[in-house]
Amino acid sequence: MFPRKRERFCERQVAPATEIEETYVVSNPATATPALDKENVYAYFSSYGLMAFDHLRKARWTLPLAMPKTHHGSGASPILAGDLLIVNHDAIQDGYLLAVDRRTGKEAWKQPYSVQRGRVESYSTPVVWRDQLVLHRAGIIEGYQASSGRRLSSLAANTSGASTPTVSDDILYVATWNVLGEEDQRSSLPDRASMLKLYDKNGAGAISEAEFPANLKFTARPELDAVPNSQNYASFRSIDRNRDGAIRESEWAGFAPGSARRQRTTGCSRSGR
Repeated sequence: MFPRKRERFCERQVAPATEIEETYVVSNPATATPALDKENVYAYFSSYGLMAFDHLRKARWTLPLAMPKTHHGSGASPILAGDLLIVNHDAIQDGYLLAVDRRTGKEAWKQPYSVQRGRVESYSTPVVWRDQLVLHRAGIIEGYQASSGRRLSSLAANTSGASTPTVSDDILYVATWNVLGEEDQRSSLPDRASMLKLYDKNGAGAISEAEFPANLKFTARPELDAVPNSQNYASFRSIDRNRDGAIRESEWAGFAPGSARRQRTTGCSRSGR
């Protein structure tokens, strides 16, 4: 939608998607912020792809893209880097960083992402820093050459890849974060003996799925408190690693200390001149 006057919208443009991506309950399929320059407005819908319109609302070009498979829906927005339009098209598998010619929508380069073991898709938008595109991905912060997409640098980090970096002249700032929320707001989990005393109703020395509490809170994301089966609450199936229908001592020991170790960190990197 492009407003001619501030107080009203004059037209709605439609992305002709054949299906709409599934998103998390607190999100929606239209999370991307459009990019614009003096000639065009550029929009990205992960359910459809990229679209460009001039400021009189005339379609300039479209580039349909395969809808990425994600756990919670996409979160990245397109950005401009000179004559290139860049989008982080991340996914559970086969994610990539894409650059297209802003005038024509033709692909300039496409850089597949390296696989980060134990990590999933990211939700961040790249940032232009000098001649690089810096991207905060799940488990890693990476730099790519803007002109070619060549991977220049990487830094491992305990992060979900949800936030967009910010830059100054010579410092890059990245607020890393993970899905467990803020450590100082997180609930303490009971130890093994307390779990058995509270929930092992049949005295088997293990906790079955029927005995496991539905309200055992262990993360701190206030917006998810009212969402049924949200990640604010411990999941029986995520703890029962051997899938035998019972949480045993080794499984609880592996889960409880691990959740306490995960935390948010903020880092920065200074560029050498």
